[in-house]
Amino acid sequence: MEPAQMTIDEANADDAEAVWRIRYSSEVNAFARTKEIPALSNHIQWFTKAYIGGGLNRCYVMRTAAEVIGYCRYDVDNDGSYVLSIALDPAYHGQGVGSRLLGETLAMMQKGAEIHAIVSRTNSGSQRLLSKYGFTERTRDDAWLHMTKAIPV
Repeated sequence: MEPAQMTIDEANADDAEAVWRIRYSSEVNAFARTKEIPALSNHIQWFTKAYIGGGLNRCYVMRTAAEVIGYCRYDVDNDGSYVLSIALDPAYHGQGVGSRLLGETLAMMQKGAEIHAIVSRTNSGSQRLLSKYGFTERTRDDAWLHMTKAIPV
């Protein structure tokens, strides 16, 4: 499916299960900092509290006509910056879909916002994607790259 046939919008409560399915697929979970898989009911409760109802966190989903195929979350950190989490259904990896998802959602973020991403050092695809959109390395350790980007004012 061509990326043009996909839409991106804010997540709603009905998207919680699809986001859980994508986030905890074995291919995506392999690169995650937290590998423990929560019960779906716990995830739905967390998702609803975090993203539904007008708080500062943001979760955008990419849809085909039939299903949610990816998400991009921006979670407010203690210092007021956002922490990015992006994932796609593995069937859509390597097709430019993640690039469109990240590019369009960055454009929706508040001007002047600072966004951080913590990326596995073994996840070269995500490192390339973030670099393409202006994220730069802030620090690194044995397992993770800490990247950052400021949304222009």
